[in-house]
This record gives sequence, C-alpha cells and structure tokens, in this order.
Amino acid sequence: MELKGKQELYSTLYKVGSEVFKMTNACGIRKDPISGKCSCENTRRNPAYEATTRVGELCCSDCNHLGPEGCTVEALACKLWTCGRMADWAPSAVISISHLRRVARESGIHLSVRATKEECFKK
Repeated sequence: MELKGKQELYSTLYKVGSEVFKMTNACGIRKDPISGKCSCENTRRNPAYEATTRVGELCCSDCNHLGPEGCTVEALACKLWTCGRMADWAPSAVISISHLRRVARESGIHLSVRATKEECFKK
C-alpha cells in the first residue's frame, strides 16, 4: 500500500476507533459531579494505581496531547489500545478494537503510543 493510502486508512481507523470508544464508553470515563475531575475505570479499579497520585484519573492524564475535551490529535495507537481489564466492562469494544488493530498491522501502519499521525509517518 502506498503512503497516501496508508495515511487515509490511518484516519479512517482513527475515526472508527473513536466511535467505538464513544458508543461503548470503553474506558469507563466518568466525570465527578463535584470536583469535575474525569477518571477511567482502570484507575478506579486497578490496585497498581492505589499507591500513586493518579488514582481516579485517566490512564492518559500525563499525555501532552490530552486537552480538556479529550485527545487533541489523531493518535491511532491510543484508539487501538485496550487495557487488560477493559474486557471486564466493555467486551464488545475490545473485540471491535482488536479487529481495527489487526487491519492497521496487516496494512503496515506503524503504531506508536501517544504519537501523532504525522509522527507515525515520519521517516
């Protein structure tokens, strides 16, 4: 597949992945009505976060591309990543995302966590 085709597929997979997350709330994101702070299911349930200041935050809370309304760039790897515990509360999302990840890999699209589309295609 040529570069332009890969870039178009990247954007399509990102949009579909975003819809899967939005429709299923795959990360279990909740906004605390009092503090206004958002958290994901993984940081609320995972004992590994209990000893950190990140408990009750988002897994991606330290990402440079995270804005007040979510991700500010097309970071496909982030849309195709599922934590090990996601299958407990969003099994259908895990299946859909796994399929999208397979399409990306079989198409030769480089996936780099927290990287922009431009960074993924930089040579």
